[in-house]
Amino acid sequence: MSELTKGFVVVASKNHNFYLYAINLCESLRDYYEDAKICLVTEDRFLDGRESVADKVISCDGHYRAKCSGMAQSPWDITMYIDADMEVEHEDITKVWDELGDYDMVWSELTDDRSYIYA
Repeated sequence: MSELTKGFVVVASKNHNFYLYAINLCESLRDYYEDAKICLVTEDRFLDGRESVADKVISCDGHYRAKCSGMAQSPWDITMYIDADMEVEHEDITKVWDELGDYDMVWSELTDDRSYIYA
């Protein structure tokens, strides 16, 4: 049996700024996890060449459920969804798969020590 594929999905729809945020996220992910597998789900109208930072690009529409649809289309066996307006700040991102263990899903939360960056 072959090893399961593991990768990240980022969805950017409805607003061009979400695409810009998503590109920033993908670039920050590459900064700390060069070999990460990244799938960007976005609208064709936003594409400008910067999407090449992702391994796979899937087209979506501007429907408010594009995020759900995009997550469901992950090309990876094991997927971590990251909101487009986030940024990777540490190399521990490479250890994210270790947290899954025998579970189907893992949830994380914003911790108090990072409260200064969210409202």
